[in-house]
Amino acid sequence: MPRQLLLVLALSLPCLAGPDPEHVAQLVRDLGADSYEAREAAEKALVELGQDALEAVQAAAKGAADPEVRERAAHIVAAITRPRWRRDTAEALAEARAAKKPLLVFSTVGEPEGWS
Repeated sequence: MPRQLLLVLALSLPCLAGPDPEHVAQLVRDLGADSYEAREAAEKALVELGQDALEAVQAAAKGAADPEVRERAAHIVAAITRPRWRRDTAEALAEARAAKKPLLVFSTVGEPEGWS
C-alpha cells in the first residue's frame, strides 16, 4: 500500500506544480499569431489557466511590442481578475481561500441574472 501511494503521489506531482512556464510563454506569443484561430485558442487557453498565467499575461499587456498581443492580454487579465458570481458558498469560500483573497457575500431575493 505505501508503495502504491508513493507512486500515485509521484505521478501527481507534475499536476500540482502548475503549468509549464514555457507553455504559458508560448501561449502568450500565440496571441500574436498570424492565424486568427491560433490567437483565439491561445486566448481561451490562457483564460482557462487563470491565476497560473496571470503574471505572464500582465507582463504582455504592459510591454508587448505587438498591439494585438497587448489588447488580447488586457482582455485576458480582465477575464481572470473579474469577480464572478458563485451560488455555492462552499465553492466560493474554497476559491477565495486558495487565492488568499477576501470573500464578499451578497444575499438577495431573486437571481443575479435579473439585475440591471
